[in-house]
Amino acid sequence: MATEGSSWASYFATQEVRKTIVLDLERLHPGDDFFASGDVQGALLDILTVWALENQSVGYRQGMHELASLVLSSRATDVLGLGHAWGSSSAPPNDPVIDGAPELSASYVEHDTYGMFCAMLGKTGRKPGRASGNNPHSRGGFFRRRPKQSRV
Repeated sequence: MATEGSSWASYFATQEVRKTIVLDLERLHPGDDFFASGDVQGALLDILTVWALENQSVGYRQGMHELASLVLSSRATDVLGLGHAWGSSSAPPNDPVIDGAPELSASYVEHDTYGMFCAMLGKTGRKPGRASGNNPHSRGGFFRRRPKQSRV
């Protein structure tokens, strides 16, 4: 058994997060071949795992895979016909970056999706002592804590 705080404990905790995410990804948009493909499933698993590990105070929550899938689908559509066709392969792309237009490179879809997903969830308070801001469009606080009850 791994001791708390050890590298093995961290490894096993990460594997548990990944197992939970995989269960949700298996049920993602049934019947849609795009979301069932290996490259999309792998990218979403990596995006959600990294986000959960970077935001341990929140962790992974059911439904996050739905949000991330919409961002990935939108970003993958942007690069259609420019190399790797997301949703039609078992492996992620390794195409070279398009000179002068890296935003159109299929190789950056996963990276861009992670960045947009982070922006969409907003600040989650992962840095202790830092204010969470007053962004009315941020949903990070929704996952973090319960609203304060007003006193009458």
